[in-house]
Amino acid sequence: MWRRFPFDSTDVMVVQKSASIVASAWEYFGGLLRGVPALILTQEQLLDPDLLLCTLARHRVTHLFASPPLLSGLVASQERHSRPTSLRLVTSSAEPMPSSLPVRWREYFPDVPLWNFYGATECASNAAVYETSDACDGSSHVPVGRPIDNVKLYVLDARLKRVPVGAAGELCIAGRCVSAGYWRDQDRTNCCFVPNPYDGGQYSVLYRSGDIARISTSGLLEICGRSDNQIKVRGFRIELEEVESALESHAAIAKAVVVAEDIDDQRRLTANMVPARDGLSPADIVTHLRHTLPSYMIPTSFRLVDRIPLTASGKIDRARLSSVPYREVGPVPSAELCTRKERILAAIWRDLLGAKWVGLDQSFFDIGGDSLLSVRCVTLARKAGLNLTVDQLYRTPTIRELAAEEAAVALDPFLSGDDSLPVTPAISSWNRLVGFDEHFNIGDLFFLPGAILNIRILERALAHVMDRHEGLRLRIARTDDGLRLTIGPSVAERLVEEIDLVGMTAPQQRKAIESISARRQHMFRFDGQTPLVNVTVFRTSESGDYYLLVLMHHFVADGIGYRLFLEALDAAYAPASGHAVSDPENIEMLSAWLKRLEHYANSEAPAELSYWERIDYYQFNLHVSATSLGGASFSKVTARELHYARLEGRMDEANCRSLWKDQGKYHLEINEEATADLLNISARLTHCQDFDVFLAAISGAFGRVFGNYSIWIDSLTSTRGRLFDDLDPSQIIGHISELIPLPLSLTGTEPRPDRARSIYRQRNALPRSGIGFRAMKFVNRDPAVRSRIDRLPLPRIGVNYRAGLQRHFPRRFLGKEPSPLWIGEDMDEGAVIHLFWFDVGYQAGHLQIETRYDPTQVGYEVTRNLCMVLQQELLQTISEFGRAGGTFIHE
Repeated sequence: MWRRFPFDSTDVMVVQKSASIVASAWEYFGGLLRGVPALILTQEQLLDPDLLLCTLARHRVTHLFASPPLLSGLVASQERHSRPTSLRLVTSSAEPMPSSLPVRWREYFPDVPLWNFYGATECASNAAVYETSDACDGSSHVPVGRPIDNVKLYVLDARLKRVPVGAAGELCIAGRCVSAGYWRDQDRTNCCFVPNPYDGGQYSVLYRSGDIARISTSGLLEICGRSDNQIKVRGFRIELEEVESALESHAAIAKAVVVAEDIDDQRRLTANMVPARDGLSPADIVTHLRHTLPSYMIPTSFRLVDRIPLTASGKIDRARLSSVPYREVGPVPSAELCTRKERILAAIWRDLLGAKWVGLDQSFFDIGGDSLLSVRCVTLARKAGLNLTVDQLYRTPTIRELAAEEAAVALDPFLSGDDSLPVTPAISSWNRLVGFDEHFNIGDLFFLPGAILNIRILERALAHVMDRHEGLRLRIARTDDGLRLTIGPSVAERLVEEIDLVGMTAPQQRKAIESISARRQHMFRFDGQTPLVNVTVFRTSESGDYYLLVLMHHFVADGIGYRLFLEALDAAYAPASGHAVSDPENIEMLSAWLKRLEHYANSEAPAELSYWERIDYYQFNLHVSATSLGGASFSKVTARELHYARLEGRMDEANCRSLWKDQGKYHLEINEEATADLLNISARLTHCQDFDVFLAAISGAFGRVFGNYSIWIDSLTSTRGRLFDDLDPSQIIGHISELIPLPLSLTGTEPRPDRARSIYRQRNALPRSGIGFRAMKFVNRDPAVRSRIDRLPLPRIGVNYRAGLQRHFPRRFLGKEPSPLWIGEDMDEGAVIHLFWFDVGYQAGHLQIETRYDPTQVGYEVTRNLCMVLQQELLQTISEFGRAGGTFIHE
């Protein structure tokens, strides 16, 4: 590869495959071993062609190894918004290249050669390569060309005899790339790895690929199909017989044959079925298949035929199948989406859920939607000018119903003349019990190079957003009874502070940015007057390079609220720059949500008090007896060192033990494969969600370490979902999360998957999702109610499960990811009320678990042991779900 595709000093590689895939070795090490940097793409960048193209252009990527669907997405993005790139070598692999792709590629990337690679895991991924050209235009098969170095290719018949030029045969591979065989599968190894009758030495073993190929008169190799009906879709190997068997297990299907078709450069499965009775529908078939097949194996279209053609020997004649008359099951997709609203919603669902086709009457939640994605769906719909709510998405979850009538947003039915607003239970709990006060922030630092940022436009955009969203004008004052919330007026003074660092050296600039940002973390005051949002820009070059610091107090916005703020600021910046962006007419007010929550706490919640009083809290006792208490000092220097250790991939015990002990923390990371399985779990099949699987692992860990599997645990939960029919808080920029106590009774004798399902049932049995417990404690005005709820114990375990949030709601501004520079600590260590607190996040495909412990009650070694067992329990639970089959959705 180095000889055929040499690097130069300006090259940049890109990594877009999992490190567990053989084909990723060249992406990771091909450039690095030659001193060429490698950019690792995020899942979000791979799923969004526009973002991917911007990323490739911004980082001046020159080498890209991709699959046909990814390349087709880049072509479509370039067609919509043409951007110059630095690409000079692009390859296609993982599945057959559609014959139309080279033509379209040359049209939109005329100066970038496109190579077609062929290979398999059994031969170290690559065995042949071909540079596409005008010569292959109109061909039914794009050639894969000639063998790479140290590889020999043969097209042989069943007796391993060479076939003539132009004749089809099985492709066999020999050379240094061929593996030793299949792990613990000697029969399959003996069948596929055979002695080479034509050569010896490094070519002495033939790998029989099962691919049908031929050599053209020009000496180029072409792949024509498979001998065993195995195909690849998006890099996944699929046995068509397995899909056919799943179809035929449906009582209304007598016989089924599945074929792969290339449509719009995408490979899709089509099912041809002989019905056993009338009344088949695509939804019915898909629902049936989801019980046994992963999503990538489910056909996207279904056809009814009267018969399946057979050969003289009684086998399915797939070659004649295309000539058999058929009728589509259900409506034709292209005829379904008629109105603008329908098309907008379908596009959002396709991008959000990874669906190749979305029907007019498909339920959002049947094709992969969940509560978090419902919020994201509403956000994207609002951006496109559709006034939807989360509650409406739950009540009418199909495109037909949603497009027929948009929701009417409730406008503040509970406001009174008093300008003082209720304090949410979560804020009261954080402030009174934990001790979080003026220094408790959320924010980011963004690097915006090359005159991207215009300060005056940014100020106008920020003023517009703060004027539209009253939660950003929140003011907090102290009173004898606690905190008092009010909404301030539109800010008249300058909203953006500019600090000029031009003339400093790069190290001096970095030190200044870190120092000033750290001081900014302490600037908010609870005096009833000080704004709780701050934006500072650092100018670092004459050409207009800026660092943008965005900080807000965490009582102003939770994680989703902060992301909504960034998106709103981004959208407001665009029209000020001359780009039209739709701005929703109706903006839900934070005050309406706070008043609605207060109304609930004083009217409906007291009826739930008996539910909480009936719980046997003794069952949750933790018998913790630490032999060595920790010595955490919470040094700022240590916090900074941990920040950079995480960025540099040094988060292991050898490097961080002393740092973790100083901060009262322990860090775990779950591998990419297990993380993908966890986050893609199919709730419809498992009757639980990824959060329940994590809670099941916590239960298992506490059971094994402390002897009690039942847990009384706080969960920091977004309440932007379906709580009240008369108000939709999904798009409010504010702190709309609550600490939900979960009383989970478990025995430890149940299988791990059953434990997760039990947790799911118990969570969903809570009255009003559990928000009433602290609502009565902090918001209810009846002393008798508050006295009764105060007698009940608070959980000693807490969890903030943010994996889905960080996966689907990226923090970006003007297309930029946050800068890695340290910006100081975002909060002070308060009086800890939880013995253990688990922060669970998602980064670069991995689940990140940071466990905080109370060093006055438990030591580092006890926490480390608990976390090691937690990791074992989580991996084992995920594995047991996987063995159940069909429980994960991998798009």
